[in-house]
Amino acid sequence: MSALRLAGVTLTAPDLRESERFYRWCLDLKPEEEVAGDRRVLSWGREDRVLLARPDGPGGEEALRLRMSARPVEEVVGWCRENRLDPEAVNVPPEEESAAREAWPDRPVEVETDDRAANRVALRIRAPGGLVLELVFPLLARVLVERGRMGPFSMRSSDRSGLEIPGLLGVRTGVPDPGAVRDFAARLGARPMSEAEGEPLAVGDHQWILEARESPGIYGFAVVVSATRLGAVQRTLAHMDVEHRLDGQRLLTVDPGGRILLIHGLRHG
Repeated sequence: MSALRLAGVTLTAPDLRESERFYRWCLDLKPEEEVAGDRRVLSWGREDRVLLARPDGPGGEEALRLRMSARPVEEVVGWCRENRLDPEAVNVPPEEESAAREAWPDRPVEVETDDRAANRVALRIRAPGGLVLELVFPLLARVLVERGRMGPFSMRSSDRSGLEIPGLLGVRTGVPDPGAVRDFAARLGARPMSEAEGEPLAVGDHQWILEARESPGIYGFAVVVSATRLGAVQRTLAHMDVEHRLDGQRLLTVDPGGRILLIHGLRHG
C-alpha cells in the first residue's frame, strides 16, 4: 500500500506571535513544541503539521513534509540510491545513527532525542530550483517492538495516504522550472492528477500545485475542516479584521505572511 501523503508545511514567519495567533485561532491548531523561540510546531493532534519559522533562524526555509512508506533504514538508503537522491541532512533515532553515518558520511546526521519522533528517519532534500522537501520514513512496527519502543509517536508506522479532518488538503508552490520539479516529484511517487498540461500532482489524496516563480517557496495551501466549522472560522476572521470570502463550502483568506489560504468545509455522511 502506498503511504505517500502531504504531512506538513514549513512557513517562514517574520512575526511568529502574529502568525501563531492567526493559525491557532482560525484553524484551531494547537502548539506541539517550541524550539529556542525561533519556530512553532502546530498540529491538530495527529500527523499533519504546520511549522512556523523565522526566516533568519534555524531551519528558516519553507518546505514540504512528505510522508513515505514505512521501511527499515537499510531500505531507505537503497531507495535513495536507486532514485539518485542525496540528502542535505539526516535525522534518525539513536539506534540508526551508525547506519546513517555510514550511508551518508559527508552529510550532517542529527540524532533524534524526542521519543515521540524516535520511530522514523527524516531526510532533507532539495528539489530542482531550490525547493526544500523533508521525506519522512516511519520505521516498521516490528522493529519498534523489538527495541521496546512503544510510543506514543506523532506519526504512525502503518502505511496510509488519506486525508485527516481537520488537516492539510493541498499546497501551491512556486519554482523557477515547474517541469523539472514535476520530473523530480515523479521519483518520489507523485503523479499528475490527469493528462492535462499543468495539472496538480497527486500526493496520496492531497494536491500539489506547481507554478513558475522566480523564488522557490510556498505561496498558498489548503486545509479541510468539518463544514460545521466554517461559520466559526468566518466569525474569527471578521473579529481579527482579516479580509476573506466565503463561497459555498470554500473560505478564502490570506495569512499574515501574504499566502493564500483556502479552507474547505467537508460535510460528513
